[in-house]
Amino acid sequence: MRIPRWASVVFSGVILAVMFAVLPQYIDIKQVSTALRPLSLVIVAAATVVMWLNFAVTTIRLRVVMRHLYDRPPGFISLFQLNLLSLFITHLSPVGAAADVARIGYARVRMNIPIRIAVESIVFDRILGLFGIVLLAILLMPIQWAIGVSAKIWIPQVVLWIFCVLALTGLHIMARHQIIQRWRVIAEMGRSVQKFFSLFTLPGDYVIQGLLALGYSGTFSFLMWLLARAMGFTPDLVIFFAFGPLMLLAQNMPIFYVGWGAREAIALLTLGGSGVLEPAQALAVSVATGVIFLIASLPGSVVWLWHPRVMRAG
Repeated sequence: MRIPRWASVVFSGVILAVMFAVLPQYIDIKQVSTALRPLSLVIVAAATVVMWLNFAVTTIRLRVVMRHLYDRPPGFISLFQLNLLSLFITHLSPVGAAADVARIGYARVRMNIPIRIAVESIVFDRILGLFGIVLLAILLMPIQWAIGVSAKIWIPQVVLWIFCVLALTGLHIMARHQIIQRWRVIAEMGRSVQKFFSLFTLPGDYVIQGLLALGYSGTFSFLMWLLARAMGFTPDLVIFFAFGPLMLLAQNMPIFYVGWGAREAIALLTLGGSGVLEPAQALAVSVATGVIFLIASLPGSVVWLWHPRVMRAG
């Protein structure tokens, strides 16, 4: 079944519409706008730099993948430009997969990378990102228990992470035993998954990916904490690290437009529901994070204007 091109915008719009229709009964929306006022240009600039550090971590992760798949991997600067382009198109297009299509097109046209390797690199990078989120989420769950987070908040998270672990384990079994080779498409998927797990041939590979996962989630969590502190709130940084993987997962869900709606809902349920922040404060921090994400992606427009062939290639 074909998903409509505007589906992500519709999903985000529905969630936000429901939130802003229901929330005024519990939250004074004026408090949200009031909380955003202390964000000066200096704070916005600092937060943008932190978001660029987050982009840099994902760039390193992508380069690690390409080094395994291709004997002439592009340099860090070229891949950083690729990621900026991807993030800009994420905001520009209502189609969730458009950013990855642009990354594949850029890799093919500007870097002369074979199309199969370009596709596998982007897909493997996405899976590695999910691996990192799930791993950190599981390791950081004890923090939520230690601070007394309500069971109605952490139990759904445990169910979610168990589901993710089972899905990733299924991929691993499929790769190890090459299950269902009768159909060509499934067989190709099996070979690609098998190639993905070849990224972990040495113990050091696990260490590298673990550090990249920590940097990916850590910079995002630090960004949200920085914005909260700039608004005058005083939450502990460790709390944001504990909820960071779930917030990051919401930010990257392709069925939502750049995470809008999902990120706000998760912020209210976790940061607001646990008492770390007041609901209005949690909503303000989430909205500010979305705005910083947009600002940080704007340099990607320059890459796009310089290389219009990328869009045609995509």
